Amino acid sequence: MFGISPREALTIDPQQRLLLQTAWEAFERAGLDPRSLSGRSVGVFAGVMYGDYGSRHTRAPEGFEGFIGTGSAGSIASGRIAYTFGLEGPAVTVDTACSSSLVALHYAAQAVRRGDCRMALAGGATVMATPATFIEFSRQRGLSPDGRCKAYAAGADGTGWAEGAGLVLIERLSDALAAGHPVVAVLRGSAVNSDGASTQLSAPNGSAQQRVVRAALEDAGLGPADVDAVEGHGTGTGLGDPIEAAALIAAYGGERPAGDPLWLGSLKSNIGHTQAAAGVGGVIKMAEAIRHGVLPASLHIDAPSPHVAWEDSGVALLDRERPWPDRDRPRRAAVSSFGISGTNAHVVIEAPPEPAPAPAPAGAPTATTSTATATSASPETATPETATAETAAATVEPATRETATEEAPVDGTPPTDGTTPPPPVTPVVWELSGHTEQALDGQIARLRDHLADHPALAPADVAHTLRTGRARLPYRAVAVGGTPEDFARELAALAEGVPSRRTVRGAAGGGARPVFVFPGQGSQWAGMARELLAASEPFRAELTRCAEALAPHTDWDLLDVVSREDAPELARVDVVQPALFAVMVSLAAAWRSLGVEPAAVVGHSQGEIAAAYVAGALGLDEAVALVARRSKALLALAGTGAMASLELPADAARERIGARADLGVAAVNGPRSTVVSGAADAVARFVADAQADGLRARLIPVDYASHSASVETLREALLDEFADLRPRAAAVPFHSTVTAAATETDTTLLDAAYWYRNLREPVLLADTVRTLLDAGHRHFLEVSAHPVLVAALKDTAEDALPDEDDTAHASGTLRRDHGGLDQLLHAAGELYVTGVDVRWPEADGARTVALPTYAFQERRYWLDTRTTDDGPATGPADPGGHPLLGAAVERADGQGVLFTGAVPAGSAESWTRGHRLGDRTVLVSSALAELALAAGRRVGLPRVRELTLLAPLDVPGDTPVRLQVAVQAQDDGDASVTVHSRRGDADPDAPWLLHATGLLTEDDPAEPEHRPGIPEDGETLDPAAAYTALAALRRPTTSPPCAPSRTWPTRPGANGSSADLVPDDDSGHTRSRFDALRRRLHRAPRPASTAALPGPPS
Repeated sequence: MFGISPREALTIDPQQRLLLQTAWEAFERAGLDPRSLSGRSVGVFAGVMYGDYGSRHTRAPEGFEGFIGTGSAGSIASGRIAYTFGLEGPAVTVDTACSSSLVALHYAAQAVRRGDCRMALAGGATVMATPATFIEFSRQRGLSPDGRCKAYAAGADGTGWAEGAGLVLIERLSDALAAGHPVVAVLRGSAVNSDGASTQLSAPNGSAQQRVVRAALEDAGLGPADVDAVEGHGTGTGLGDPIEAAALIAAYGGERPAGDPLWLGSLKSNIGHTQAAAGVGGVIKMAEAIRHGVLPASLHIDAPSPHVAWEDSGVALLDRERPWPDRDRPRRAAVSSFGISGTNAHVVIEAPPEPAPAPAPAGAPTATTSTATATSASPETATPETATAETAAATVEPATRETATEEAPVDGTPPTDGTTPPPPVTPVVWELSGHTEQALDGQIARLRDHLADHPALAPADVAHTLRTGRARLPYRAVAVGGTPEDFARELAALAEGVPSRRTVRGAAGGGARPVFVFPGQGSQWAGMARELLAASEPFRAELTRCAEALAPHTDWDLLDVVSREDAPELARVDVVQPALFAVMVSLAAAWRSLGVEPAAVVGHSQGEIAAAYVAGALGLDEAVALVARRSKALLALAGTGAMASLELPADAARERIGARADLGVAAVNGPRSTVVSGAADAVARFVADAQADGLRARLIPVDYASHSASVETLREALLDEFADLRPRAAAVPFHSTVTAAATETDTTLLDAAYWYRNLREPVLLADTVRTLLDAGHRHFLEVSAHPVLVAALKDTAEDALPDEDDTAHASGTLRRDHGGLDQLLHAAGELYVTGVDVRWPEADGARTVALPTYAFQERRYWLDTRTTDDGPATGPADPGGHPLLGAAVERADGQGVLFTGAVPAGSAESWTRGHRLGDRTVLVSSALAELALAAGRRVGLPRVRELTLLAPLDVPGDTPVRLQVAVQAQDDGDASVTVHSRRGDADPDAPWLLHATGLLTEDDPAEPEHRPGIPEDGETLDPAAAYTALAALRRPTTSPPCAPSRTWPTRPGANGSSADLVPDDDSGHTRSRFDALRRRLHRAPRPASTAALPGPPS
């Protein structure tokens, strides 16, 4: 999600992690795609006061060098957000203790006002990774015994710590309104000061608090009576709360009218003291209170503090929930935050301007607009206000537009019961995505629940918000509909995995453009253009142009033929081919209006004319004349031939045809899809024979034989009809199915001779698609009224791409009896979910509304502190207490686990027991096997089915050796396992050495114990001779020595042998080299092993 590896995640302070997630949510709530802000002038001002997560380690644990520093540094709290999102405004971390986030907001607002950045994130986070703060404040008697903050109460007895994070996104009010961003509050003014030389460093200073309040009011251009409520610092301490209350009375109370007090409360009574995040929490609370028109109660107030002169003070405690007082001005509130260092902050916020009524989206039912909470808009003053968009600390739900709930047709499809149809509803697209399949499921579930709770949401508003305010992530889903009921049904289908004609989901690959594929005949159906003529302006405009260009060549009306529900003219070749050309190129125009441009074009038979026109090689008048003359020429062949499709490879079809001159292969559509053509009776016999042999074959409903010898009778006429063509260089690569050349075709050569060959020679679609696949194309879009080539395209891709991880996608456009905008959008969804960029149509008047934020799939990454630098690398602890493996980190995609650990320095003897390779001390090989076994047990695959030892593992005595055991899931349920190592003093960029690979599987008690595969005819060797040979090769030696039992040739004729080495029978060790795999090792036994010996055995 954020491009952070599990290893780095372990080292990142949880405060930084929370800020990353909260920043993502803040952008989404503001209607901004978080990934769209890279390179923009956006600032980050983050308040953080703790750094104890990384400081728990006196030194960086093995394997995490370089990460601990950045993971724990306070400056990185803001810098990591800027780095992750690519934000190029100021990135500043503020630490003024408990006032940090409010001070951050103050400086963020100043930066925006000065033009240092166009917008900024501001807030803070607190996570206490150690109990140090609890211990220290407990010693000072500063903590409440029951953990509750009793702010301003007589029973106040100390504070209660809490943790959390909050961010607001701010920009100039005028910019926010112009961009249509939802504004939840306006920051009118703010101020920051210090206690100065007060009675003691950490004691509150009432005079300084009064000064910061007055400075903030002055900055806002307001007086004390212009503020309705204050969210106080109010931590629940017997000393600080009375001082703060007295300061507020002095600054606000004296100028208020009788009976209209300033209402005072504290969020800390509700959720505890979140310290560095407390100030922004108060801002979010008061923004929500302003929006809802409610002053929330502060809890745990048994009675107002007796140390404050409340009576006639002009300040009153919010000991219960109250409605916001009615005013003839915007609601306003202030927020205070004070740090133990003496830094004080005060901000004033107010209700946003009342939004102007938004027009209903085009084609939507009659709608009403609810009013905003503000009764009037405050004018901008010399001190410009700053709009704030809050994050997930509180759900923001701006006023939503209601829509009619009755069933309404999409695209104006008339009802079948004879009733008067309701107004047509224009379909819209809801796109959802996630970083993983599970995240996508979470997104769908969240939106489904939200729609159930807010059934009046306008679908166009939701579509707009999802399109503009959410990132396009790899795992995607699309739902198409027109009413809330449509989407409730489609979201349920997505959530439950039920197939639906209006939903699609998939995993996006690269963002490449698709190849447009234009078929020949077969996609036509009566009324195929009727719905899109009414619903799609780009389609209608192009089809109208085609009709005007075609009119001089025909005695029939194109728009009438393609839109009538009964169109017998489509049975005529001189009607259907021009009609299909017009529909195909008009669909291409509709695709281009959705931002889908072809990477290349391919045409099948007469579909090449549409491909040439869309590529720019032919003008419209030329293309229309070409298709009209070509189709009329075919009338001369009517009744003389036939065509048939056959589920058989082309070579096999040619074998069946043999030497017959009246039959031939007309098209090779796929590896098992061939078309034959020829004399009518010959084709009929061929089909009957094929069916009798159990083959799938069928006649194509035409009465002529394209791409056969019969076309030769038309050669001179066709060359004459096409003589005036003037083809030009195409703007889009054109790949010919006449030549199936390995490169794109020079379209200036698409002259009369070429178009004759187009009708006479076989269509080599499969070869052309293979060429495109070889060139890297992986998306194919059939542009037609009904898919006729999609199956062949998929078959060709599967045949040409045997690698399961290398796949191609083929999809269609319209479908028979489904020719509306909803079908076109669904087809666009099929492209979108595979990674093709789509520009969804925008409904007039659609606006951003509150929707659920991203469904993060969280995993725990907490750096363990129990190990030392020369011990196992740390991470989530292995509960098995393995002596070498100390961490297990699950891969982000859930497909494997990485175990890390180390052989500690100075422990070589414990793990080698004299096992040597020449002058090198090496880990016993059975320990490598046991590492694989231990990893397998942890993932539920406790059996090592195969293990290949590739290199010995050196164990120097003076430095630790870092270990990695990686388990990777396989499709069959088993898992591969690898063992790597690297010296602890190696350079961080040094490669890891691979020692072993193997396969892990589930335990099978019924399977007999595996024994070494030693040939029965092996020869017995003398141990001394064997070890002499091994020593000459610098092979491992052990003491006491192992006894070779048998030798056998390594391969027939090889100059060498292999020996099975097992310990002596009386050595106290098992003879089986596999028994070591069945127990955990603390002191490794001497291994049984296999070694290669030089030359023929002596």
